[in-house]
Amino acid sequence: ATLVSPIDGAALSLFVAPGDWVSGSTSIAYVADVSELHITARVSEQDVVLLEPEQSARVSFATAPLTMYAGELVSVASRAQTLDGMAMFEVVARLEDVDVEVLPGMTANLWVDVGEQDDVLVVPATAVQRDNAGRTTLMVRDGESGWVEREVLLGMSDGLMVEVVHGLDEGAVVRIPLQSPGMEQGQG
Repeated sequence: ATLVSPIDGAALSLFVAPGDWVSGSTSIAYVADVSELHITARVSEQDVVLLEPEQSARVSFATAPLTMYAGELVSVASRAQTLDGMAMFEVVARLEDVDVEVLPGMTANLWVDVGEQDDVLVVPATAVQRDNAGRTTLMVRDGESGWVEREVLLGMSDGLMVEVVHGLDEGAVVRIPLQSPGMEQGQG
């Protein structure tokens, strides 16, 4: 007998082999329309307020980390789900012009541009510290006395680099602390 899928797409999984007996309720294959893929991601409560449907997005996959696929957000959850004690919101993005090498279930990274700044002073996010009083600081080289702690005002960040709006001059040398994950400053 010949089986025909009710939708156009690719058979991603077969649950039976040729010659197997099946009934009307037997699942035979998983068929998906790979011409339009959706990415489901979770974002923090700090980030979700910056997102809305129809924002452009970019996606990369673990199997091809240097290839970026264009897309757009189609939904942003209005209610959080608790994951490991953190409030996380589900975001869905639709991808455009997807290669056949991208299949449902692959690990992906999702980027959504929420703003843009030109000609700003930036430092590595790992250089930013918080002191005991909760102030945001950087360790800056002072030619005569070594390193000094300087309070700064931060702006936009992409997670790797952060804008310094006030408290640091262009050309200043900042220190990036080296420490083991989970280790508090001053230990070790």
